Amino acid sequence: MSMKSHAQVLEDTSPVIPDLGISTFSTEFIIQDKELGSPVEARVEVRDVLASQTIASQKATGGRLSLDLPVKKLYNIRISEPQFEDTTITIDANRLDTFNLVYRIPLTPKKVEYEINIQDIASGEALDFGVVLTNRNRDEVIELSPEDAQNGRYLVKLREGDEYEIEVKNPNNYLFYARKFVASAAKDLPQAEAKPKLDVKMTGLKVGAKIPLSNITFEYNSWELNEDAKREIDRIYKLLKENPTVIVEIAGHTDDRGSAAYNLELSRKRANAVKEYLLQKGMSPDRFVTKGYGESQPIADNKTEEGRAKNRRFELIVLSM
Repeated sequence: MSMKSHAQVLEDTSPVIPDLGISTFSTEFIIQDKELGSPVEARVEVRDVLASQTIASQKATGGRLSLDLPVKKLYNIRISEPQFEDTTITIDANRLDTFNLVYRIPLTPKKVEYEINIQDIASGEALDFGVVLTNRNRDEVIELSPEDAQNGRYLVKLREGDEYEIEVKNPNNYLFYARKFVASAAKDLPQAEAKPKLDVKMTGLKVGAKIPLSNITFEYNSWELNEDAKREIDRIYKLLKENPTVIVEIAGHTDDRGSAAYNLELSRKRANAVKEYLLQKGMSPDRFVTKGYGESQPIADNKTEEGRAKNRRFELIVLSM
């Protein structure tokens, strides 16, 4: 792909500047995300075509790179970054109208098409609910309206390798749904799958309903809330405000590393951190209870790190309507 401006390579009909004894010319590359306009720290590889050799290969720090190159040569310039499509341009340094070239290069992000299916967890009924996808790696938010759904099914293109948070904009008779995931590349899928799928199971708002609060996480041996945890508790706050008769339990759990007594106390401290945050936002204390269960209620095998990670969790349980 060749992109030209007044400061770039001229057509064959353009005049050639006279030989002033200058042996090099300056080239600046400004590399940006084609969709967002943000800088991309891509690698710039300069190859001397006639000599068949690479003479430079550098990262564009902050999306910018300046190089001084010898005149009277033909160059292929390859711009690459794993999450973007490669771009190649050609510079014929035999024909220049300036010794200072500037290239603004937009890179196209690699994307994979995802299928999102929203269903009632109990009945399997398809639900045409709105969806918000927030890219946690860059300033990108995708909103899908219920009118875009086809029997609870959405198709959306996401950037390969980026981490997204999906949140379902559900009506009052369902618990909220939010989780994080990394958009897989199509090449990483099993051959039987045409595209990656994300199945969203919505839990109805009724007594005994339970939903995992996967975004409430803590550092090792800590009960300090991080920003992800605060966003999750904000959703609990919103649920309670919109449903003024609902009372919920926020239950904290740990894996089995450490003593049972220590884990019980740690889970209580973490549950109390959630409680204090809700109280600071103005929620009445009679709308919820917090409990720490320690290691007493595992949902997975504590013999593996994957299982222990599942056991270190919070759950939201509807106690009363």
